Amino acid sequence: MKLTKAEKIWIGVVVIFYILYNLPFFPKYYMPKAAILHMVITIIPLWIAIYVGFFKICRGKRKNKANNTVSDVRETTVDTNMNKEDLSC
Repeated sequence: MKLTKAEKIWIGVVVIFYILYNLPFFPKYYMPKAAILHMVITIIPLWIAIYVGFFKICRGKRKNKANNTVSDVRETTVDTNMNKEDLSC
């Protein structure tokens, strides 16, 4: 399965924020303000990137699946109409 451009961007953003979240020795254990800053800079954007990106990608795949189903139905009706015309000759 090939990754779309949106999926590649989503994976890249998630990986970047995950790496930032796991920086060693940041924040210092005795600095509560640094811990809150760390949360605002890394954890919250990581959650947002994961959930919003996942929602958008799943919605896009759902639309593509629905479009493929509709086109399959159209092709089937066109084929059956052509077969009826062929039989009438």
